[in-house]
Amino acid sequence: MPPYASELLAQSNDEVGHEKSYVDADADVDFPTPLCVLFFTLRSKKAWKRKSIFWIIASLQTYFFHSGLHVDDAEKGSVNSYFQYYGKLANQQNMLQDSVRTVAYLNSVQKNPSNFYDKVVMDVGAGSGILSYFSAMAGAKRVWAVEASNMAKTIEKLADSNGLGHSITVVNSMLENIPEAQIPSQSVDMIISEPIGTFLFNERMIETFLHARDRFLKPGGKLFPNKSDLCLAPFSDATLHWEQMNKQSFWKTTNFYGVDLSAVQNVAVEEQSKKGMN
Repeated sequence: MPPYASELLAQSNDEVGHEKSYVDADADVDFPTPLCVLFFTLRSKKAWKRKSIFWIIASLQTYFFHSGLHVDDAEKGSVNSYFQYYGKLANQQNMLQDSVRTVAYLNSVQKNPSNFYDKVVMDVGAGSGILSYFSAMAGAKRVWAVEASNMAKTIEKLADSNGLGHSITVVNSMLENIPEAQIPSQSVDMIISEPIGTFLFNERMIETFLHARDRFLKPGGKLFPNKSDLCLAPFSDATLHWEQMNKQSFWKTTNFYGVDLSAVQNVAVEEQSKKGMN
C-alpha cells in the first residue's frame, strides 16, 4: 500500500489539528443500499449506481498497485485527456450542480470564518474556481487557485467579474510542478480542495491534495476536508449475478462454424466478474 493511502486510512484528528472544520458532524448519514458508500467530513454525498464487490476490489487494486503521483506514472496522452475533460464548461457545470456537495463546502467555509479571514488559502485542482470564490468571499487575503487545465482562464474571468480578482491568483500548472519561487514551501494557512474520486482513490487526486499539504501547508495549518471514511458493504443480488454470467453464454458454444469455444468459458466468466456494473 502506498504511504499516502495507509496514512489516510489510519489518519486521526490529531494529525490535522483538533479544531474541526466540518459541518454538522453528528448528523446521520443515510447510506444508499445495496452499495458501498463513501462520505467525507464535509458530509457531501455523491450519487452512486449499483456496483458489485468485484468492481470495488478492482478499483482498490488499481490504486494500491500503482504507487506514486498520478502525473508521474500516467502516459502523456492520458494526462492530456484528463485535463481536457476538466477544461470543458459542460463538465464543470455537472459538478457545480451537485448541490449537496457545493452547499456542504459553502456551509463549511461560512461556519469556520476564522480559518479563512485574512489567511493565505490554496485551492488544489480549482476547476471552475468555486472554492476559491467561497474562500475570497470569506475574507481570505490571498487565494492560490491551482488549476492545470485551460479552465484557469475561466477562473480569472469569473474572479474579475465578481470583484474577487484582487485576492485570487490563478496558477495554471500541475501542483507538483509549481516552482518554489512562485509559492514558497510552508507558506499557506489553509488548503481547500475537492479531491474525492470514486471510492476516494479513483483519479488519484487525493495524493496531490496530500502532496500540497506536505509541501505548502504551514505547521498547524488546516485542511478542508481533513478526514475521509471509506465504507464497503458486500451484497448479494441473484438476478444481477444471473444477468452478468449470461453475458458470457456465447463462449458455451460448442460448434461455432466447426470450432468448440467452451474451453475458454471459465476465462470469459472470470473476466466479466472483474468488470464494474453500471
